[in-house]
Amino acid sequence: MKDFRFYAARSGKRDVIAVYTATPPYPDRGADGGLLVEGATAVFDADNSPVCWSGVSMTYLRENYKRVSEAKAREIHPQLFAYLDYAP
Repeated sequence: MKDFRFYAARSGKRDVIAVYTATPPYPDRGADGGLLVEGATAVFDADNSPVCWSGVSMTYLRENYKRVSEAKAREIHPQLFAYLDYAP
């Protein structure tokens, strides 16, 4: 899938974040003060949760997720791809 990188939760949950690479990271005005990236993330803290578009802290991503292939991401979090395949 073009313009996305996929990251799976290190905790073993069936959760993947799809980071949209076509837009650059932007400043986080919150407590972290780091950078945010755009992408599709789980709505609930549950395996294969429904998905929405969101901003993700790069620090959080780095500490809690690991990069995986698209094939592995499809296996782990099918709801994510139902969302991405539907989006225009």
